[in-house]
Amino acid sequence: MSDANNFDKVADAVLRMVAGSSLLDISEVENAGNKTTPITEAKAELALRRVDATGTPDMLAAWRREDKTYRGGRPAAVTDRANLAVGLMLAEERSPLLVSEFATAFRTRLTPGARRALGVEQVKVMADSNRDQRAWYARCWRGIHSILDTFNAWPAPGQVMSLEERNAALAARDPRMQAIKSVRAREFTYAWLEMTLQALPQEYRDAWKGGLSADQTAVRAPSQLMPWRRDHELDGSPEVPNQWEVIDENGDKTLIEAPRPVLEIDATPYPRNKSKQDKTFKGGDLAYEMSYAANITMMVTEPGQPLAHPQLIVSASLHRFGRSIAEHTLAGIESLQKRGWNPKRLTVDLGYSAGIAPVNFHIPLSKMGVQLVSDYHRSRLGTHQALSGGALLVEGTPVCPATPMDLRTATKDANAGTITPQQWRERKDRLNKFALRPKEKVNPDDGSQPWMCPARGLAPTVKCAIVEMAAKAKADPTRPKVHKSMLPGHLDRVCKQHSVRMEAEELAMVQPMKYGSEEWAKTYSHDRQSMESMNAHLKAGHGLHESRNRRMHGLAAQSFVFTLVIAAANLGRINKFLSDRAAGVEGPTSRPRKRDVEDRTRYRRWSTPPKVVRGQTTKEKRQAAAKGRKTVAAPPVPKDHVTMFSEVDAFDSADDTATG
Repeated sequence: MSDANNFDKVADAVLRMVAGSSLLDISEVENAGNKTTPITEAKAELALRRVDATGTPDMLAAWRREDKTYRGGRPAAVTDRANLAVGLMLAEERSPLLVSEFATAFRTRLTPGARRALGVEQVKVMADSNRDQRAWYARCWRGIHSILDTFNAWPAPGQVMSLEERNAALAARDPRMQAIKSVRAREFTYAWLEMTLQALPQEYRDAWKGGLSADQTAVRAPSQLMPWRRDHELDGSPEVPNQWEVIDENGDKTLIEAPRPVLEIDATPYPRNKSKQDKTFKGGDLAYEMSYAANITMMVTEPGQPLAHPQLIVSASLHRFGRSIAEHTLAGIESLQKRGWNPKRLTVDLGYSAGIAPVNFHIPLSKMGVQLVSDYHRSRLGTHQALSGGALLVEGTPVCPATPMDLRTATKDANAGTITPQQWRERKDRLNKFALRPKEKVNPDDGSQPWMCPARGLAPTVKCAIVEMAAKAKADPTRPKVHKSMLPGHLDRVCKQHSVRMEAEELAMVQPMKYGSEEWAKTYSHDRQSMESMNAHLKAGHGLHESRNRRMHGLAAQSFVFTLVIAAANLGRINKFLSDRAAGVEGPTSRPRKRDVEDRTRYRRWSTPPKVVRGQTTKEKRQAAAKGRKTVAAPPVPKDHVTMFSEVDAFDSADDTATG
């Protein structure tokens, strides 16, 4: 009897068992336990409208013409539109984004109307369900990879590779091709996000005030096979493989390279504890996981106000760790402006202000007209740098050169514990009195701007011994006074002129919201919490960190899946926001967290945790008690030992007496 006949007999037996059970369903068995919910015609048509609104089918066709990869022939059984529509529907229902899930959806979940809408009603259905599933898998695999090929800037064999094979695959990549297709990958993602933003009713789009928050987060790679540690002192940071000592039949010892197969060659070992200061991979596997870097920028509401619009992702990209996060963030904001949006502020964490040169991030961002709100690394707190005309820059605030030193070092002193948080806030308020004020708007030609001394103008904030106060200036007894002894030995232009012009490069380092002020604290806290909430929503709510739901290998494939997930997350947030509005809900219920009320949280500035005394088990208590008894009741000294010491003491006394 043939194997086919045996298989058919077993299949018939299984079907009879399922049919005889009241707790099993034949459709669930056919779908191997995956979802069996029918996809209706209305659902398919909605997904197709969304795909068309992205413009990506036309983008893909244009990219193929540009690459000259279309050779004619019979049209594909599953079009780009159909594959993208099914992918979006799977992402919205939070199903695993696997090729097998695409195939199952096409084969068993589409209603007749949905099959017509997606253009697959003419596809032949095979009598053998197993062969039919394999055929659909092949169609979907070819269709998805045809999409990926248009923006795959990181080609690599879909198999595990040795170190030699990894180096060969990386060396075979064309830099020109990579420059073109990496931009395409971002544009593909931007197009999907813009579709979701356009789905938001105009009233709520207009309610956005221009606030953005950006962050880089780790996305776990499907394969966790890790490379060797790298030597960052050499060009290209090559891997440093371990070696095996091998003894041949003659007893001679030789060293050979130990095998280290890797599948995801563009992923990077990233520490599971993201607060780890030194993120350099040193070869240990347990504390690290292979990850891609996701740069996400989202629109945020205004702090302390009801939610005027949903907080949505406006730009994002997936790339390798170690590449410039500034480049991806700036590219996303530039794309947002080209799409007709008007961003005004960007809130970022220490990763942007500590490790990126101003010329690569701060200055380009300033030229875009976007104000930066950021915290500072400890090494940059309490320091000052000289600006044009003799002014000083202290933690993003241009101040008078006569600013007292204790005000300049307020944050540094607070970190050292020499002043209390309340004293820090008071000193920051006093520091802001010495801050220079802009006199005119920014010059659109060169980006410069004139700033005036705080003792000048109709609303001076300090009283200086060498500046005559304006006659119309209001009297203020709390206004700080600058004596001649506080002034620098050499008076620069900021002290002699009514104003001094600061160049664009200097303005890029100025924070419009004065660092440490109440306005800055509220804005920074609100925007960063919104960003962390979005990261948690993507990873926990949409399974972005569950790599088993994204088993498509390669950076381009992961970027494709990442795009569908964040687009679905945006649509879900819009639906939730509109549902809340219909129910009369204008924002989340504001209740203090219990750990904050009980002062159990340590995630705040200058939090001082109490000294921890480790609890003891019963065995440890017993051992400690026994040790204490030995200390109190010392063993008796032998009699002859006592006599010896008595004799020594007697000799010592006699010697002392004789000497005296």
